[in-house]
Amino acid sequence: MKARILFDPLFFLEYDLRLTVSLEGNGYIRLDGLRILPAHQRRMTMKYIRIYKGLLCMQQDAPRRMRPSLQKLIAQGKIRLEKGQYVKN
Repeated sequence: MKARILFDPLFFLEYDLRLTVSLEGNGYIRLDGLRILPAHQRRMTMKYIRIYKGLLCMQQDAPRRMRPSLQKLIAQGKIRLEKGQYVKN
């Protein structure tokens, strides 16, 4: 059986695209470093923000060094994978 790899949007934004992600008081997700990306990557990044906003907000609630990964949120029972989508418990 082939192992399934889950997509973690926070990991993708911070480590693959090298952006600094933070959550502002009004629930707005702030991305520092977005301007240095090519236009197609900026559009793709904004699409991911719209799709995964709820999950990113859950991950951002903790202090920076203690942010839970997607796998940790699943292990804690806070979210589950249902029909290919992440659902909050």
